[in-house]
Amino acid sequence: MATSLLVAGLECPRHPAVPMPARVLRWPEDAPAVVERQWPALRPVLAAITTATGVGRVSIDEAGALPQARVAALILELAAVTPPHPVAVIAEPGVLTDLVVQAASLGYAEDRLAGFPIDVLTRLHPGLRGLPAAVEVGAVLAAARAWSSALRNPDRWSAVTEPGRAGERAARVLSLAGVRIAGAEPPEGAVRPTDGGFELRIFVRGIVKEGLRLSRADDRLLVGIDGVSLPIELPAVLRRCQIVRATTEPDALVVTFVPDERRWPR
Repeated sequence: MATSLLVAGLECPRHPAVPMPARVLRWPEDAPAVVERQWPALRPVLAAITTATGVGRVSIDEAGALPQARVAALILELAAVTPPHPVAVIAEPGVLTDLVVQAASLGYAEDRLAGFPIDVLTRLHPGLRGLPAAVEVGAVLAAARAWSSALRNPDRWSAVTEPGRAGERAARVLSLAGVRIAGAEPPEGAVRPTDGGFELRIFVRGIVKEGLRLSRADDRLLVGIDGVSLPIELPAVLRRCQIVRATTEPDALVVTFVPDERRWPR
């Protein structure tokens, strides 16, 4: 089955094991065409700007110049991509990783922020500025969550990164987001029992300890590397556990948990 592909690098060499799909999106060069295709879905969102902010409704050409509208349009488009019709998204490493991080953040926001007034939404999540209607914003948030979930399915998406520091950073961020990096397979068995607890192994291509940040938010682990933070949904067994330590190994972040006695049945 042909998979869709994220290509981090304009001159990125193709990996021999990952065929290039026939349909290619170059970002942000193809943004106007994507905005035009997604205009029926974007129009209610952009029309709400007038009501929420008093700013006049933008045209399709003006929407193509709005960063928020371009990102929303691309997320809507990529969320609809299915395996029989793969696509390759080609962009500079920093642009591509920013897109994946924004999608992950918006997907994470869906179940926490949906239904909030738009002024609250934009204060809590600056990435939502310019999408000011709860119902319409909800559609974009749902699309972001759907695409982020699809990225974690190696049968649907994989990534190729260019050599060099920018490509290495992209590989770290993309692999942390759950995207399979061509030529690097994650270790089997994400959760392993230990003496008195559990060990969660998160594959991160080329992870380094410097600058690593770790925190907990409800049923998610928030991992910060390379200046970005990504939410990782915890397996059910770990949601009733406490973090005791975290270490790094080659290509893996290892987090150790112990049962939270307040949440485990006696």
